[in-house]
Amino acid sequence: MLGYVRAVARFFQTKIGWNRIGFLLSITIIAVALYVLVHMLRDLDTAQVIAALEAVDWHRIALAALFVAGGYFTLTFYDWFALRTIEHPEIPYRIAALSGFTSYAVGHNIGATVFTGGAVRYRIYSLYGLTAVDVAKICFVAGLTFWLGNAAVLGLSVLIEPHAAAPITQLPGWLNRTIAAAILAVLFSYLAWVWSAPREIGRGEWTVRLPSGPSTLLQICIGILDLGCCAMAMYMLLPSEPNIGFITLLVVFVSATLLGFASWGTFRAFPANKYTVEHSVYVHRDQRGRGLGERLLLEVIRRARERQIHVLVGCIDAANSGSIALHTKLGFTHAGTIKEAGFKFGRWLDAAFYQLNLEMPAPPVDG
Repeated sequence: MLGYVRAVARFFQTKIGWNRIGFLLSITIIAVALYVLVHMLRDLDTAQVIAALEAVDWHRIALAALFVAGGYFTLTFYDWFALRTIEHPEIPYRIAALSGFTSYAVGHNIGATVFTGGAVRYRIYSLYGLTAVDVAKICFVAGLTFWLGNAAVLGLSVLIEPHAAAPITQLPGWLNRTIAAAILAVLFSYLAWVWSAPREIGRGEWTVRLPSGPSTLLQICIGILDLGCCAMAMYMLLPSEPNIGFITLLVVFVSATLLGFASWGTFRAFPANKYTVEHSVYVHRDQRGRGLGERLLLEVIRRARERQIHVLVGCIDAANSGSIALHTKLGFTHAGTIKEAGFKFGRWLDAAFYQLNLEMPAPPVDG
């Protein structure tokens, strides 16, 4: 099998050229990214965005923008670190920055990160003599940096605030803290393992020398700084109520990145609709079919009761039978369908509205 792959690779190298293939892949990825971006933003209500921005103090918006810039700046060090790990320090920082920034921006927005991000990296690094194997190693080391950072942030934050993870894990605080301690123990064991002697994984030309102990510490710091900047950007824009601490937000942010998230927003921006909200539930594609969507929606219902919300509204693609079944299971009823309410993926979509009426502990008031 490996011989066949090498033969195909030689054919492309001699008959077509990897640079041409990389150029075509880059053009394709950019075209797909623009298409997806246009369709994602076409239904965006600009007036609502402006109103939301005007409701936040401009100092907090400026700080959030600063942390966003810091997060993107941190992304540039993923590739810079990986290049030195695979012994290609001759690639200048500006090239590593360009590759890291563009590959993550494109990969995380249009999906299939391994392929799209890898293609962008290959297009850039092939101009400096790196092979497809070198790019694969860079992707591996950059991914390792991401996961080490996630493990460190999640372990430390849950260890400090174990109850912040309770709505996600449905476990008591002491057990969450135990799990966090176990995550950190595995992390420290890995650190001790690479610190004790040079370590390699893989075979032949696919062999990757793992970062040494000090380099792994730097690797973890890069991941922590990246996640910290992203979480701080969100923290700056949080409303004053409900009051959420930064550590709690950090637990939620990392969990949402790895698992999924749920949220709600104003159903209609009028005083008469203040007791009605429209919610959204998103589950990471790798976590679907494990009951996470139901757990998230139950948490939305619980918190809606706490906030004296009377009606929860879910707007669902009428063809999304899985989401409809979940809402029906938890007591939502079909309130109506708007035909051809959206256009996505080259076709018109019907919007099915499902609602759940909750008992309110206090009588409603006007205004």
